[in-house]
Amino acid sequence: MADQFEAALGFAAAGTAPLVGVLGFTIWGKHWTGHPYMLNCFKGCVATIFFTLFFIVSSVIAPLAGWDASLDRFHHPVNLSSEVSQPASVLPASGTMTEVILWLLFSSLLGIVIGDTCWLKAQQLLGTSSVVLIDAFKPWFSAFCGWVFLHEKPTWDWLGAVLTWLAVTSVECYKAAAKEPAAEPEGTEMTGSFAASSARQRALRNGDELALNGSADSSAHTPGGRGREKFEAKLSTYERKGWGYVYAFSNVLLDSLGLVFTKQHGRALHPWEIAGVRFGGASVLMLLSVGGARLVAHLRPGAIAPACGTPIARAGGAPHFYQWPVLDRRAIRWLVFAVFLTTFSASLLSNFALFKIDLFFVSIFGSLSPIWAMVIGRCRGERATCPEWIGAFFAVLGVVILILGSTIWS
Repeated sequence: MADQFEAALGFAAAGTAPLVGVLGFTIWGKHWTGHPYMLNCFKGCVATIFFTLFFIVSSVIAPLAGWDASLDRFHHPVNLSSEVSQPASVLPASGTMTEVILWLLFSSLLGIVIGDTCWLKAQQLLGTSSVVLIDAFKPWFSAFCGWVFLHEKPTWDWLGAVLTWLAVTSVECYKAAAKEPAAEPEGTEMTGSFAASSARQRALRNGDELALNGSADSSAHTPGGRGREKFEAKLSTYERKGWGYVYAFSNVLLDSLGLVFTKQHGRALHPWEIAGVRFGGASVLMLLSVGGARLVAHLRPGAIAPACGTPIARAGGAPHFYQWPVLDRRAIRWLVFAVFLTTFSASLLSNFALFKIDLFFVSIFGSLSPIWAMVIGRCRGERATCPEWIGAFFAVLGVVILILGSTIWS
């Protein structure tokens, strides 16, 4: 009975995480005007402050006030010997706290720094629709990694997860087909608004997806170009798409491996400690890269600009990845609130669920962002089509089957 209750808590946390993530994504899409890499750095730094404050409360204030701060600590303390018995479904944690921290930092390097960068680059080269469809492979790769590294074996509960995956994927394919007449032109970089497109809210990467506003490439096609110029332009387009798919699949691989290493080695810590270490380490690396780029740009002004491209275009110009955008105080307050929702709250919920249910189930629930976006859009007066609501119904039905199969029926 206790295991069923723990699983139910995990499912509740995994299902709530994409909801708060979608809310944060919408706020980002309305107020952020800078480069996505700087947004990634900003949210990591602000979230690290939140996690640090939470750690102080749980470590210092909670014991003094008599609160029980151990409720969210996972299975066992850090293993200092090999004689401690471990659950069969989870591999032993590292031997010392130092090794645990190093593994978490390595997982942040894979999933947050490199993985998120690959996702952003894929958005630039392919566009939203293609990246969303490739992200549909993430639950299955997570299932494979859980089976190989964590010994999470398939059960009958997976039937509900498969139904949910099919439903969500069909909704995304329908949206992509519906937008086909107004598809992104060749050479376009991240067209459309994140707030207006729920497709961009697909992946809750460690509770971390970014809200981006892009624009078409400002370079116009040369009218009356010759056959050689057209051939070179077409070849360049194929090359862009090829690298875009490489970046997109690399993101799926690295994000799944980051979650595996987190589940393997982070179960001795609280959810906020895990997220604090991961986002803190990623923020340090990104701050160093931004500082280094600013120094190079100051010493050699023409060295970085050609390589940066123009991922985001605004009326006042396209900022580089190392430049802080011009934001008023109201926008900054809303962005901090968005970080609290998406990077802080969603990460806490996802980390809690990661140690209660299978990695495959966490990925399946993370893919429910488009369904939550439909619900939020309906509350805001936006309309969805009948096929989308049918897909949402079967996605919820799959979730119900999954939860009942893992708790009551088991």
